[in-house]
Amino acid sequence: MKTPFYISHKLIWISSISLGILTSIPKIVDHNFILSEGIADFGVTTGFALLIWYYNIYSIPAYTKKTGSKNVISPQLFRGLGVGLVLMFVLSSIQYYILSHLNFGPKMLMYEVRGVLINLTFYMFIHLLYQTYLNQQVVRELERSMSANLAAQYELLKQQVNPHFLFNSLNTLKYMVESNDTQSAEFIIKLADFYRFTLGSLKLNLLPLGEELQIMDSYIYLLKARFEEGLVVSLNLGR
Repeated sequence: MKTPFYISHKLIWISSISLGILTSIPKIVDHNFILSEGIADFGVTTGFALLIWYYNIYSIPAYTKKTGSKNVISPQLFRGLGVGLVLMFVLSSIQYYILSHLNFGPKMLMYEVRGVLINLTFYMFIHLLYQTYLNQQVVRELERSMSANLAAQYELLKQQVNPHFLFNSLNTLKYMVESNDTQSAEFIIKLADFYRFTLGSLKLNLLPLGEELQIMDSYIYLLKARFEEGLVVSLNLGR
């Protein structure tokens, strides 16, 4: 199952709150510090960071899936900056209506610049994380394909090296050796040829007819050595 792209909510909230605190520090150390302005500044920055986090987490993967583009500088970047400017304007306007004594113009400019910087930072970070995630998915798919391929080769090998057939062949060879059968050496050669042909053909999709006939000839010889007159094989190749 494909693992979905995920960023910890804990990371999102801690980073957003930390940004809110950092941007409020200049006001806190100011001799004319006003608590309400500090809280409003903290709220605007934290709220903006949270919204931008979740917007980029949703929009960057959606844009990449739709277009297949992995470029950092893309229409999605400028679209995100535009969304960020609107969000910051809305949040700043809310602050202005709550604290109407503030000078809205300079305050708005400061917030917009801050918003652009936060937006760019989050965009680059999430873009990097998502590209890493995509690369990991490709690696996992390759590993899964390799694993499936190895499993298929193993199953094919088990079918080619039939344990029951090998056991019967060795029993036949044992009987031939004990009875001093002059065909023992030929039986060993045919058994070796059969497994050399079959194991060597595992990597091939097609085999020349001549090699197929050699494999069949060795296989028939091994069966006839076991069943003797009880097995009759006729070969008829059409022209």
